[in-house]
Amino acid sequence: MDAVYHYFLHPGKKPGEVIFKPRNLKVELVITARNWDKIQEHLANQEPMGRSSLGPGGNPGLFLDPPAEIVESDTWSPPPLSQILHNVGKPPSSHQLASVLPSVMESAGLPSRTSILSDQVPIPMPSVDVSSLYHADIESAPDRQAHRVSHKRPLSMPTSPECTPRPKKSNSPEWQSPDRAVLRSVLQQQVANVKLPSSEVQHAIEFFPILLKAFNEMLSSCPSPDFSVHAYHGHLYTDPQTELAPPGSFKTAHPGRLSLDAPQTLVPPALGMIPYESIAVKRAYYKETIRGKDRVKHFSGAYEVDIMGREGKALYWAMSLMDMVYCFVKRHVGKAAVSQEGFAVPEVRFVNAGLAIIWNTEGKATKALLLEQLIDASQGLFRKFVHNGSAKPLPDCGSQDYNLACFLCFAQHVQWMKTGGLAFVSDFQGGDTLLSDPQIMTHPALAAIFSQGNVAAAFRSFPDQHECNHFCAHFGLLAPEPFEEDAGVDMH
Repeated sequence: MDAVYHYFLHPGKKPGEVIFKPRNLKVELVITARNWDKIQEHLANQEPMGRSSLGPGGNPGLFLDPPAEIVESDTWSPPPLSQILHNVGKPPSSHQLASVLPSVMESAGLPSRTSILSDQVPIPMPSVDVSSLYHADIESAPDRQAHRVSHKRPLSMPTSPECTPRPKKSNSPEWQSPDRAVLRSVLQQQVANVKLPSSEVQHAIEFFPILLKAFNEMLSSCPSPDFSVHAYHGHLYTDPQTELAPPGSFKTAHPGRLSLDAPQTLVPPALGMIPYESIAVKRAYYKETIRGKDRVKHFSGAYEVDIMGREGKALYWAMSLMDMVYCFVKRHVGKAAVSQEGFAVPEVRFVNAGLAIIWNTEGKATKALLLEQLIDASQGLFRKFVHNGSAKPLPDCGSQDYNLACFLCFAQHVQWMKTGGLAFVSDFQGGDTLLSDPQIMTHPALAAIFSQGNVAAAFRSFPDQHECNHFCAHFGLLAPEPFEEDAGVDMH
């Protein structure tokens, strides 16, 4: 109690003078587990009193009624706080506080003094402003009716989110010693259950987001279309020992998390706007035969920067080429005289992505990673709709994915037509609405552009292999123009 008194009482300027200074006080009441169980049992047995569920100051709390023997006794009469404070805000003296607090505790059936025991339960109490300790009238929020607190029910113990009431004792059987044979078996299994720390590693990176640009806007970029314009610094957390899927034709995929230093400056939608966003980390690889077995090896340095830069550029172009298709569809729908009801156009897009570069202390790039939005289970199974070696849909006619595959073949038709037979997107794969890992097919006269999936033979055969479907017919497309070997392309 002396600590509480000195918290409010301070020496004055005059000798022997003591000044009371009102301050907020956080009180922690410590009681034994046995007393706490008594309180819980007492609350469960008492009948509803029909009064407000709000404690002093409007704080939600529990009203703890004193035991019946105290209520019925004529000798128990704790002095009301109003007599001590006289007026709201007038400070009480230390001996006045000492005369009230023990009686208040005894009214709840608690000992007036507490001790440090092994089974004590701390009850954190909210901060209390001593200038408003006493509230004779308590207004209930639901019915706005005032209720005066009887002196026989003086204690309110407000609850707080930090205080979880001690559960009542269960009727579970008495604890027994464990079976030695079972314990030994479990202990032996712990050797096999020990797991090594996570293989996740952290890298400081320079991140170049791949953002969607309208096709004509992308073409007007000077000196050449490129996504690596704005760089962002951040950290990449990846687990190179874990694979999201078996290695593809050119890349491996690993789980990771991306955290950028200034995500709020990104232009939405963009990868990295969510702190510690779960992503797919992709790296180019090659196979090396060691002792008769093929091993997956990753490139490094400038060569990996070149390879993954091409992959990022292919995704950048695929986004714009698909945006061009949807612009074509919207213009056609706006001009069409016939009703569009009953004809649904699938809505798909490529994942948000970006290129991450890891530098060494000498300022040289050591790794280049393609970071992509994660295609999770909500997108269904990862599957391929159109192969880069053919212009025909992969799913069988009548299957669930056949309609989407037909739309993607229609998208190729539009891109062939709008680019004059120079480029289109292929190798469509992904989930229900998210696509990834595209290939940009270009005229063979343009030499090696984009990634290794740019198959010249597949480009030449596109006009003959493409079969117009219901999307092509609905939007009035004619058969693709035949392939021209030169196509007005400068060979030099």
